[in-house]
Amino acid sequence: MKDILSAASLKPVEETSYLTAQNVERYRAIMRFMYIQHQRTRYWLKKEEIFAFLRQYPIFSDYTLEDCQNDLKVLVDKKNLLAVQDTSKASTLEEFKNKRFKYMLSEISVELERLLEKIEHSTGVRGSLEPKLFEKMLFHLQKMNKLGEVKDEAIAQWWKEINRDFQTINNE
Repeated sequence: MKDILSAASLKPVEETSYLTAQNVERYRAIMRFMYIQHQRTRYWLKKEEIFAFLRQYPIFSDYTLEDCQNDLKVLVDKKNLLAVQDTSKASTLEEFKNKRFKYMLSEISVELERLLEKIEHSTGVRGSLEPKLFEKMLFHLQKMNKLGEVKDEAIAQWWKEINRDFQTINNE
């Protein structure tokens, strides 16, 4: 049991800090867009593409390209995004020095977004610990011992009742 808590398992997970940061809406929108593009095998995106996506939504009506650049820098610093200089359109030395970047999700960020998407779509675990339901389950299970003496119709009815009770225990 001593091996469960290693030094690595107790370290903060810096990649999750964007989920509670001051500009969480902006970071979440960028990360979700990057994740959707990642699923479509568009791994590398330019800030202009990200900015154009965000500007489609009223919540980002005041959002500027400079805001986008700053948000991308924060996400790179937090290790959520990887940045590589994009030299494909640099035709002059000045354009090369301007350092235009393209961005990709880190591996951990891909998994975080996958988990967040799963959480968003889950209905949650619900259940009931009502003693009467457990008593009914026990009654049905005790009837199981006497199945040899029961007709098929009675077994089918019993099976429906035990399934209904089990579902009630798990879903309420």
